[in-house]
Amino acid sequence: MTGHSAGGGPPTAADTAQTTAMTDRFYEAQCVKDETMAESIVRAFERLGGNAIVVHFNGAFHSDYRQGTVMRVARRLPELRRIVITAVPMDSPASEPIGDNARRADYVIFTRKSAP
Repeated sequence: MTGHSAGGGPPTAADTAQTTAMTDRFYEAQCVKDETMAESIVRAFERLGGNAIVVHFNGAFHSDYRQGTVMRVARRLPELRRIVITAVPMDSPASEPIGDNARRADYVIFTRKSAP
């Protein structure tokens, strides 16, 4: 969340309480997004039937480490098979070791960072 301006509070936040309150609201908003996306995924499965394949795209915050939206879908449909794919920007994707990134998802794709 620190990648977003709200993740660390407003740029002019002078006190900790204001920063904490803004960060809490930002996190709660992300949770609402996760719940909404999970509900939409579950409805798609219910509408399409048991053999359906539903592909859902979202930001890494909502699915890395099987948290966020993935966790909320699992709560609603625990028997559903879920595959998580994430993309991780790297300076040199061909030579980077996977290291701790292996835990992020079932499949991790290294991509080249965009130029600043």
